[in-house]
Amino acid sequence: MYSVSLLKDALNDSFTCNCVSKLTVLCYNWLLSWAATNVSRHQSQWNNIIWRRLSSCVLAIFPVKVLNEKPASEINNETTKRFGRVYSKQERTFDHPYLRGSDRLIYLRDTELITLPAIMPLLPRILRLVRQETSSIYCHWRCLSSMSSSAKKLRVLVDMDGVIADFEGGFLKKYRARYPNEPFITLEDRRGFWVSTQYGQLRSDLCEKAISIWESKDFFTELEPLPGGVEAVKEMAKMENTDVFICTSPIKFYNHCPYEKYAWVEKHLGPDFLEQIILTRDKTVVSGDILIDDKPDILGVEPNPTWEHVLFTACHNKHMPPCPSRRRLLSWADDWKGILESKRR
Repeated sequence: MYSVSLLKDALNDSFTCNCVSKLTVLCYNWLLSWAATNVSRHQSQWNNIIWRRLSSCVLAIFPVKVLNEKPASEINNETTKRFGRVYSKQERTFDHPYLRGSDRLIYLRDTELITLPAIMPLLPRILRLVRQETSSIYCHWRCLSSMSSSAKKLRVLVDMDGVIADFEGGFLKKYRARYPNEPFITLEDRRGFWVSTQYGQLRSDLCEKAISIWESKDFFTELEPLPGGVEAVKEMAKMENTDVFICTSPIKFYNHCPYEKYAWVEKHLGPDFLEQIILTRDKTVVSGDILIDDKPDILGVEPNPTWEHVLFTACHNKHMPPCPSRRRLLSWADDWKGILESKRR
């Protein structure tokens, strides 16, 4: 499976040591360095598995001389010096400086130190046992790797306007209140992502009037949440191995928009979510696994974004024909959890 020659060379170098504790730590460090190249997220589990197994491995190989038949108080300094250890009266075990590794301390129960002549005949047995332990540890690594792949960390980017905040409804309400005598476009008749473009097709001056609505103060702050959007994002954020970010594009007229987007998130999602806001005019440069957005075509400087674009159905895109290469979320009542879980596999 894995060459033992590497370990054998290391053990040959360790013959300059006069105690089994150094040899133990050497075996441990070798296996730990091998494990570190395979597993990153489960380092604590690796430390537990490897250290526990090598502890039992060493106790199985080397002879044990039991000295703790006597109370700890009766073990004098001569006994301590003879066996080269610092005796702990509380634990009735000893602490040797060479036995420290990865912030752990193994207590070999009153194990006598073994000198160079005693180690030499045991080398074949050491290699055989460590090789067996490596096989067992490898099986544990496969289990941990399987756990890691089945619980992949997911980064979800959620657009704000038209996805969790009702931009279209808020616009139409304020437009009709400000310009009651001007023609308007109902939500059923909306076509195309840009509201101002469709209004400009009605009459050229209506384009600027439409833009003036979302450039006005309190427009973004007063948008109503879309049904189920806030609840879905909150639930999504509580899911294990899931990072959720509000990824939204501010308008170029920035007097009110950036502040009001933050205020809207704080009001509806809570102050903790302020750390999860990404304001950008180019979403292609943002790294993620999924982008839930109502804009059909998201272009930018990055031709191949890391995320999968899931189109959120809105009044302006619901008439578009289905695209085989792109998934669609009909509403927040749709199976958004299924989409997330499919990305973990």
